[in-house]
Amino acid sequence: PAPELQKLRQALCVLSWNKKTAFNEGINLFSFRYLPYLLVVDLYGNILASRTLDYLTTLVAPKFVNSTTVTAIQKRYGEAPAGWVARTVPILWNIETGAYVEVHVKLQGFLHHDMDFSPITNTFLALHRYPNKDKTSPSHLVLFDDIFEIDLSGKIVWRWDGSVRVPYKEGVWTSEGKHPDSDCVDFRIRWCRDWMHGNTVFWDQSEGVIYYNAKHTDSFWKLDKHTGDVLWAVGRYGNFTLLDVNGNRKDKLFVKAHGIERIGPDLFLIFDNVVKDKKTARQQSRWLEIEVNPAKGTAAEKRFWVAPWPRFAHQMGDADRMPNGNTFVSLTSTDLLTESSQADGGIAWELSFPAPPHGKGGKWWIYHAERFMLTPLIRLEGPPPVLTDVGELKLLVWNTVRVRYRAKGLLRVVSNLEELASVRFTFDINWIATPLTLSFPTKTLPCGSVTLTILCTNADDITGEHPLTLRREC
Repeated sequence: PAPELQKLRQALCVLSWNKKTAFNEGINLFSFRYLPYLLVVDLYGNILASRTLDYLTTLVAPKFVNSTTVTAIQKRYGEAPAGWVARTVPILWNIETGAYVEVHVKLQGFLHHDMDFSPITNTFLALHRYPNKDKTSPSHLVLFDDIFEIDLSGKIVWRWDGSVRVPYKEGVWTSEGKHPDSDCVDFRIRWCRDWMHGNTVFWDQSEGVIYYNAKHTDSFWKLDKHTGDVLWAVGRYGNFTLLDVNGNRKDKLFVKAHGIERIGPDLFLIFDNVVKDKKTARQQSRWLEIEVNPAKGTAAEKRFWVAPWPRFAHQMGDADRMPNGNTFVSLTSTDLLTESSQADGGIAWELSFPAPPHGKGGKWWIYHAERFMLTPLIRLEGPPPVLTDVGELKLLVWNTVRVRYRAKGLLRVVSNLEELASVRFTFDINWIATPLTLSFPTKTLPCGSVTLTILCTNADDITGEHPLTLRREC
């Protein structure tokens, strides 16, 4: 590996690991915002695989589209007559075979922050930004977001225009958006209104909607994927009543947030970058669950976890829910990957990165990391049942990776190589637990202790096993 990766391999440090409360499953995938590496790292901090990109090339927001394929935005810097420019393209990378595909698309502006790929439609969904004059204030140059759907030939097949759907509002725009370090500088513009600064497109293909988060408005939107209509919005730009965890009204629920995702019916998880400690006034970061009730017109804090100081991400960051209820957090500004425990609220696992020899501000800048598993996960729901003439198992299953579409699966129960029952199903999205009930005859099973094997196979033909020892009454 490159010299930076050799040093990283030696210095990666698991700061804490409580095996009683940690998820203890899976492997981590992540890239660096300003350095040309994509890594696969296990829970012990060992680098299992890596890809080194060309000089001045990075990958933004890598995520899985199936058990072996990753999509991301490839960002390559190069010289142009007017100065340095970034060229962005969607990519697909098979982490097993090494196949790497770039999809070139002609764009004014560039792709940024987040993207997804659907193996159902074979299309990408990506954030795109461009500067434009605001219709209500022509003297203002405003940076807007589009959402583009792009096919594998590079053709744009669908567009959501942010300037039309979410028009500029002076009273909502945050002053941070005119800072020289805002994304206006990517267009060689020192002063403009970085109005939206979108950072998440959560393409919920099971519902045919998109959840779009815009950092500079402290708001996220639910969009109809077919029509592009705004169905509702939560935050300073929205029209819902905002409630804290005690039911009291608030002006805003989150500040400069990232990574909105659905984790249940009308239940969302977001990485809230900036929350002030009431005693010390110190800025901290947290993950936050938000329950949306469109019928009542409310959006309420359900629960949250504040990262212990000095863990803080004033930029970037992400939070993902694990199958056991823990939350996997990317604390970008402090170069930490942290798993918070649902059981006791403590830190269940944490990985630290040393300062790199190169990089912006002496940091690795992991925007967000993905946890994935090598095989589907199976868990028994409730206490082990006693078998009678008919056996019944209530199970929870999870796919190998967090995807935003309902992937196909097959569940089987086997005893001594004999298949007792099977059922075809689809996994719920985004590692939301999929509940299944499997009934089977028990006449061929012996009385007393019985050993069964539950097998779960996903659409990529990868099978997970879960052995069970039960008692049969005769």
